[in-house]
Amino acid sequence: MKIAIACPGSAVRSSGNAITAQRYARILRSLGHRIVTKPERADLLVALHARKSAAAVRAFRHARPQGRIVLVLTGTDLHPRLDATAAARDALKAADLLVVLEPLARSRLPAALRRKCLVIRQSCEDPVTQRRPVAGRILQVGHLRAAKDPLLAARALRGLAGLELVHLGGEWESGWKGRVQAQMRRNPAYRWRGERSASEVRRELARAWLFVQPSRIEGSSAALIEALCAGVGVLASRAMGNLGTLGESHPGLFAVGDSAALRRLMARALREPGFVARLERISRRIAVLHAPVREAQAWQRLLDRLQKKEPRGHRGRGG
Repeated sequence: MKIAIACPGSAVRSSGNAITAQRYARILRSLGHRIVTKPERADLLVALHARKSAAAVRAFRHARPQGRIVLVLTGTDLHPRLDATAAARDALKAADLLVVLEPLARSRLPAALRRKCLVIRQSCEDPVTQRRPVAGRILQVGHLRAAKDPLLAARALRGLAGLELVHLGGEWESGWKGRVQAQMRRNPAYRWRGERSASEVRRELARAWLFVQPSRIEGSSAALIEALCAGVGVLASRAMGNLGTLGESHPGLFAVGDSAALRRLMARALREPGFVARLERISRRIAVLHAPVREAQAWQRLLDRLQKKEPRGHRGRGG
């Protein structure tokens, strides 16, 4: 098949959607398909984000009435409401199949949409295999924007001797850089290092004692999945995407926005080495679900299902 990928914000190569789009292109090529840059020449459009890719979906349906559309519901698609705009509703209706990145997301869809929805967990293609964790070193990977609650973890660790927090991520919403710099002046255990390359993130994961994911709103975090695949223990907010990735009984979860609860988990990790070891074991167990071969197999199942569907416009006998 000739496949086009529509990715909102694709000019920003470090965005979650751009990273996902690049991985999908590699997977689909490995399955024997051709990635094309002109959607009007494609047999299939894979579009990331219902609202932000709505125009691309509409244009493809006009140019290729018999073409297939797979709509991947990413990040803010499911927050606060999937069909909040007419554009998103139109894209959902136009899609032949929907993809969500963690199982809880599917359960939040209306029944009519669940029938055409598949779960395809994101994989980590180049995981950290050799760790040299530095005791007390906590890693946070997330851009500076309100949805990520960038300073929650920094506030939680203040005054906890023996801990340091390394934060990687660029400023995506104005005003955050000044707040982060002010936090560093007050809190020497917190170090924001700005946006870093994928290789630098992996180096930091290799040294991390724990990984923290404090988001208020989260889809399926690629950084969280990298931490799991590296075998790093995770502390994470109960944002829906985190719950779907980690499971609702994960012992490292804390309420969204609750710095005191996160502080208690950090303190427990300091005094109980067994707690950290347990978090690491859980990460390794979850990582199996995010193996690249599993993601490729899931995409093959999706393509097989598309090929079995009736052609668009087919009314069937007696229609």
